[in-house]
Amino acid sequence: MVLPRVPGQWVAFVKVGSRIDIQRTTWPDPHKGPVLDNLAKVNDITSAKSTNFQFFQNDEAGYESDHQTWTVTIPSEIADGQYVLCNETIASHLAKQENGAQNRPKSIDIEVTGGGSTSPNATAANKLYTEDDAGIKVSIYSNASSY
Repeated sequence: MVLPRVPGQWVAFVKVGSRIDIQRTTWPDPHKGPVLDNLAKVNDITSAKSTNFQFFQNDEAGYESDHQTWTVTIPSEIADGQYVLCNETIASHLAKQENGAQNRPKSIDIEVTGGGSTSPNATAANKLYTEDDAGIKVSIYSNASSY
């Protein structure tokens, strides 16, 4: 179940270069897969609409078997401002079948300070990947080492 996002309910103030530990208190053991961190710059976090987010990739890891804690480093070159940080695991335990991959995003509203001037190219959230992309339809039980 994905809970609705409440814009600006909590905002974490972070300096560029900071490390944020994202912890999931419960994570079903079979829900293994890639981890992605994307950032979307927004003008006003209190009124930002998820349908307007334009994300750029911050970090990723291929197949991961343990997702209890994931550390994100805020890039030092990005411009100051408000961002939505989306940490997502693609649970791949059923990904050997079409539409079997399960997207498990977790978002955090942050305000970045001490940054540079870079505004990386960004992509609409619904265009980040498709069901045909490598790694979305895959058997992690018979082919995890090549993920």
